[in-house]
Amino acid sequence: MHEFRPVGLDFADSAPARYVVEETVAAPRQAVWGAFADAATWPHWFPHVEWVRYEGKMPPGVGTKRISMVSGCLHDETMVVWDEPSRWGYTINKATQPLAKAQIEITEFEEIPGGTRVRWILACDPLEGLLYIAGDEPFEKFLARLFTETMRKLEAYLRAKGKV
Repeated sequence: MHEFRPVGLDFADSAPARYVVEETVAAPRQAVWGAFADAATWPHWFPHVEWVRYEGKMPPGVGTKRISMVSGCLHDETMVVWDEPSRWGYTINKATQPLAKAQIEITEFEEIPGGTRVRWILACDPLEGLLYIAGDEPFEKFLARLFTETMRKLEAYLRAKGKV
């Protein structure tokens, strides 16, 4: 497992690389929050997520361990923000593939007319050469494209569950 350097919440603002993407989801903030907070829902709406589960402190909150399998990479994470229904986030402790030296991800949920504005902040100390995805697509463009696809899938998932 690749070990990540431990970081605090301030790393979201001070990291060497910081990416922010946002989308609007046509669903109430509590429904969007609920999908993020419920680990079992992630494979239904987040591309490439095979499974997610919480371990340790229950119900989940700050300090809870989160384990996920994404595109064959196992992530060991710790929840560092759990402000229902407005902010949710974690740091990565280790992963089976080297992704960064340190990383924190925070998602913010803002109620707006007609739905929820979702802002994803990914802050990291990147490893050399990992800021580009296949075909030399800049990481920021990859992240924006992934987030748009994810939020459309989340919207469809919530609609199918009658939460929109």
